[in-house]
Amino acid sequence: MAASEDRIRLPDRMLAELVRQREEADGHPMDAPEVEARARAAGGSLERRVILRARYLPDSAGLRQGMRRAAGIGLLVAAALATLFALAGAAAARAALQGSDPVSVPLALLLVVGPSLVLLLLWLLVLLVARGAPAGLPALLRTLVRRLCANKQSPTTAALKLLLLGPAGRWVTSSVTHLAWLAYTGAALLTLLLLLSLRSYSLSWETTLLDPETLRAWAEVLSVAPALLGLAGAETLPLRAPMPDAASEAWAAWLLAAVMAYGLLPRLLALAASTGLALRALRRSTRALHRPGYARLQARLMPEHGEARVVAAAPEPTPASAPTGAPPALPEAPLHVVAVEMPQMQEPLPSGWRWLGQVEDTESRQAVLARMTTEPIAGLAIIVRAAATADRGNARLLETLRDAAAAPTVVVLAGNATDSRLRDWGDLAGRLQLSTYRWAAGQTLRESWERP
Repeated sequence: MAASEDRIRLPDRMLAELVRQREEADGHPMDAPEVEARARAAGGSLERRVILRARYLPDSAGLRQGMRRAAGIGLLVAAALATLFALAGAAAARAALQGSDPVSVPLALLLVVGPSLVLLLLWLLVLLVARGAPAGLPALLRTLVRRLCANKQSPTTAALKLLLLGPAGRWVTSSVTHLAWLAYTGAALLTLLLLLSLRSYSLSWETTLLDPETLRAWAEVLSVAPALLGLAGAETLPLRAPMPDAASEAWAAWLLAAVMAYGLLPRLLALAASTGLALRALRRSTRALHRPGYARLQARLMPEHGEARVVAAAPEPTPASAPTGAPPALPEAPLHVVAVEMPQMQEPLPSGWRWLGQVEDTESRQAVLARMTTEPIAGLAIIVRAAATADRGNARLLETLRDAAAAPTVVVLAGNATDSRLRDWGDLAGRLQLSTYRWAAGQTLRESWERP
């Protein structure tokens, strides 16, 4: 099932998130019994069933159309910004090669690369200091969207808010900004290449204030990145005019390489990182199942979740699968009990047995692990809701509890479950070298441990 869940498409996750936001605003989920029955019949985790329910809702087509319109608006805005920035980059490159003879190489590099590089460093600084708060153009884009969508209610507006104002918003707007600066630098680079190919320019590093030693030191520092591309720099080329034609050609190639190294490549890396983080945030939106909009659907889509509270009577316990080895002997010292995806047992524990707690989230897991370190554990019983999904997360949790106990450990499956689900738990326990047992009403955990 985990492999199937990994194939859930991003538009389906966004659709489920739009449905959640709408139903949270309404205060209750939409009444759609037939749709929920289809989602239950498909099986899988709660996340998958939530996504299937959103896909089957009658108005899902309208929401998808709104998502497509929102994506079109976003692409149009990104294209418009990229065009404006490209024109500005071409103008900056043209200005860098005019107005002085000879042309100042550091001034040309500053005009073409300086604005992009300075604002990129500012963006990184804000990410580190303000914990990801948007700044500059990303903040401006988010403010405009917030004001334009303040009093509008439509699928397109909801999709725009999800993309630009939701958890992924700062990364989406940052991606648009990086794309615009890429257009600026790319247009400037092409303009420089065109002008340097069609006209003859005299280049130099001459300045009024800097002495030759300081000027050469600055030139050598700036030559580090072009040197990685195999181009000669201040260590071999002259800095002052008049220069031979070969030196001017070498400095022209150096200027193009420096624009790529200090302007184009950093923005490409920032764009790739922002795009990846935006996609990650959008995918994680449907995994926050504690949100009210998703939590209210649990009883409808996972009715077997509550069946573990009252376990059906059975004359004899039956194994979920054949144990991987001989059942561990019951220790004489107190047996510790942990519950996973199960409410705390209502019946009292046998004398000498100790309740460690229930694992529901990261905080409760840490609390249980902390209790396990305070006293020695001779035996551990992990009670698991049999109808739960035997996924990688539960596998990691069982492995963590087993390693922390460092004692004989068994997995006790409680509640009703399908044969395939029981086989899944048996396979998982087998990989972890744990024994699995069924626990039914009328039996104690000690009996479940002693009798397979």
